Amino acid sequence: MARRSLHLRPAGTAALAIAAAFALLAGGRAAAQEGASPEPQLRAAMACDRVAEPGRVRCTVEARVPDTRVLVWADVVVLEVPDLASPLKARIGGESVTARQPGAITWAFALVARRAGKGEARARVRGVACERTADGGASPERCVPVSVEVRAEVVVGG
Repeated sequence: MARRSLHLRPAGTAALAIAAAFALLAGGRAAAQEGASPEPQLRAAMACDRVAEPGRVRCTVEARVPDTRVLVWADVVVLEVPDLASPLKARIGGESVTARQPGAITWAFALVARRAGKGEARARVRGVACERTADGGASPERCVPVSVEVRAEVVVGG
């Protein structure tokens, strides 16, 4: 089954600020690795509801960091969808968060299925994970960028 790749271009000052933050954090990554704390791991999962006929397909993504970390910022970028569907948005950010805890974020978003079939959707979860402080907050000087790819099967019809 053919797939459609989505190519995103950052636009505006918000994208520039995010890119600058990631570059700054990436520069501090080597210093963080030399310290006592190991590289934080980002775990994520994506699932899409199975639907009986073409139309709206609801998908969710959950991202989680270890208990010693706080996920201070994260988003989801849809990388690829099967040719039977289109995403309503290619970047899923804070406005689509359905649940948030210090170490976990869950988003909901939709695809539009134009016909029956099945295929795989891929997305990348990007985030900034910081060491948790004694009071449960985030230590801003001990943050690193994290990223992981997630996949889900999209099934429309029988």
